[in-house]
Amino acid sequence: MSTSPRRLSLDPVTAVADALGRVLALDPVILRRDTPLLDIGCDDVAVLAVFQLLLADMDITAPTSELELVLASATVGDLADSWVGATRGTGG
Repeated sequence: MSTSPRRLSLDPVTAVADALGRVLALDPVILRRDTPLLDIGCDDVAVLAVFQLLLADMDITAPTSELELVLASATVGDLADSWVGATRGTGG
């Protein structure tokens, strides 16, 4: 089966924390749902990098119209919620 193991094993917050850890060279264990993105040095460029990394991990695409919602994320949980919303119905 070609489905990524990440997709099957991780909840959205864990997936986002893992991606943030890879983009920002952080230990994802320190990231919680309420962790402010700015407190960990996650600016808009990093948010977009995380979003693209998650898309690549899942081998899916999302409409660019969803980027405004993703960029409005203030916490790890917000980013996870916007990730779920942006990818809902993509059929990845």
